[in-house]
Amino acid sequence: KAYEYYWTYPTRLNRLSNLRFNPVIITATTSSKTADFSNYAAIIKTLGIMYTEVAGSKFEKYKWTRGDFDIGMRFNSDEDFAIYNSILGAAALLQNSSLLKFGYAEKDLNGDGINELVVMGDKYHVFAIFTLVDGKAVMIDSFSDLRSAFIDEDGNIHVKERIIPGHEDDAEYTVYSVGTIKTTVGISHNDDGTVKGYYKVIDGERVDISTDDYNALYNAYALDLGYNEFHTYTKNNSGLTFTQATAA
Repeated sequence: KAYEYYWTYPTRLNRLSNLRFNPVIITATTSSKTADFSNYAAIIKTLGIMYTEVAGSKFEKYKWTRGDFDIGMRFNSDEDFAIYNSILGAAALLQNSSLLKFGYAEKDLNGDGINELVVMGDKYHVFAIFTLVDGKAVMIDSFSDLRSAFIDEDGNIHVKERIIPGHEDDAEYTVYSVGTIKTTVGISHNDDGTVKGYYKVIDGERVDISTDDYNALYNAYALDLGYNEFHTYTKNNSGLTFTQATAA
């Protein structure tokens, strides 16, 4: 029951797995424009097309889950489709489509002299993050209603990921900077909602920890988040400046 929404919504899970609808007959509605995520200028142009032409400025969840956007652009690779679908999914799942403005911000998040490109909504929900590796744009993360993030004043990315195969309150909390995971801490529950245990992740392995250790690590993750929503914290603390995507 705790995860009924996720288990009984198979189209949503299929979409997050990047399954794509490919029509047997190419219709006149198939776009002639190709998604390009090779560099920031190309990504920004692609985002504009995704916003104004593919979604019509509204990222309705039901349109994304039933595959309406799959033929919104052409793709040179499955990887490009996966990036495109991940961004559309984040926009559809994280922010109310009727209020959504869609765009990006650029900022050097880890102080290495290279700007990251943060794909986001105007309310500062973070949808995806790109960086440059040898001059090529690489998506280092994307988000959804199961895995969401806020960005702090030092450019650290704080991620909450809900772990489906347990109780609805099971979650892992990760803090990382671009290129470096700083810590991951988790909590698991019994079926009745009582705490089963606490752990941290070291080199991919779960290690049990005490309540005090968990609380210290969680507090380092949460900072002064308090009752703020993730997007509110990002807006107030990250130093990011939202720019709306256009097709121009």
